Amino acid sequence: MNLKHSIEFGADIKYLNSGYDNFNAEYTDALGDTTPSLLLNEKIVSQKAGAFLNLISEPFSRLKTTLGIRVDHFSLNKKIHFSPRFALSYQINNRTTFNASTGVFYLNLPMIFISQNPEHRDLNDPVAIHYIVGMNYLITENTRFSLEVYQKNYRHFPLDPDRQVYS
Repeated sequence: MNLKHSIEFGADIKYLNSGYDNFNAEYTDALGDTTPSLLLNEKIVSQKAGAFLNLISEPFSRLKTTLGIRVDHFSLNKKIHFSPRFALSYQINNRTTFNASTGVFYLNLPMIFISQNPEHRDLNDPVAIHYIVGMNYLITENTRFSLEVYQKNYRHFPLDPDRQVYS
């Protein structure tokens, strides 16, 4: 067995069972738009399943890289997503390590949102792309100082295009 390379893998399955008995009366919002009343009396059963695979390599003593993929399925909207990830860690010296990673993360729309309107099942799931860079410094054997900066870029949030309050 080559100790400089390894594989991690795993899977998860969730069974979701939700009941909704909600009524929202018609109302006029601050912009003067009327939202119709909503009656939701429904039981929703669905499943989520996912699996991941990580290939970890240490090409030389101070560098460790991880290349990964995750696949997810949500039965309520019948979507399957593949999410790549990559990370590296470089040990500068015995106390200091530089880390960087990036990855794609799919978010499921809430079940109550999807159940309010059959057309919501056809919406794209929101996506977050993460970029992270950081440093770890070992102050003592039991104390570590970590500093990270990150950025998340989001796509496909279900917002009303006529009310672009967030930009």
